[in-house]
Amino acid sequence: NAVEREKYAIFAEVDWAATDRLTFTGGLRIDHEKNDTLANGVIAVAPATLASLPDPAGIADPDIASDVAFVNGGIVGNFTVPFTEDIANESETIVLPRAGVRYEWSDTISTAFMASQGYRSGGVSIRNLGADIVPFDPETMWNNEVSLRSTRLDNRLVVYLIAFYIDSKDL
Repeated sequence: NAVEREKYAIFAEVDWAATDRLTFTGGLRIDHEKNDTLANGVIAVAPATLASLPDPAGIADPDIASDVAFVNGGIVGNFTVPFTEDIANESETIVLPRAGVRYEWSDTISTAFMASQGYRSGGVSIRNLGADIVPFDPETMWNNEVSLRSTRLDNRLVVYLIAFYIDSKDL
């Protein structure tokens, strides 16, 4: 089985200083993705069916045993077929927003909040046992982060403390 993905993205982000200490951030990411999924495999006689075929070794007459072996081989040969199937061709474009705010408490300490949306496209999964083709939906998430930034030693040391919360849907 093979999945071929092509993904392109363009993004932009802008900071706007509302005051000397307050800055707003806004951004967009535009993703375009194309997924092609091929299923490769073999359609075969079920093992239970093979077990129920007559065993030529148990037949005393060599001519009949040979005929049974020939018929068994024909059944297995005619019902064991390799295949390749193009099962999914999907293309999609999505716009993902990003927004935040940062406040400079002093020349050395600031806090910020940032929220951005994430995305992973849907597709299909192929279960080898039973050869089931199972579609799955896209996944979306919101990534939220709160940060504290502090500079020390004449800006030679920068310390960040960041907390994340990710809210996923259809994971």
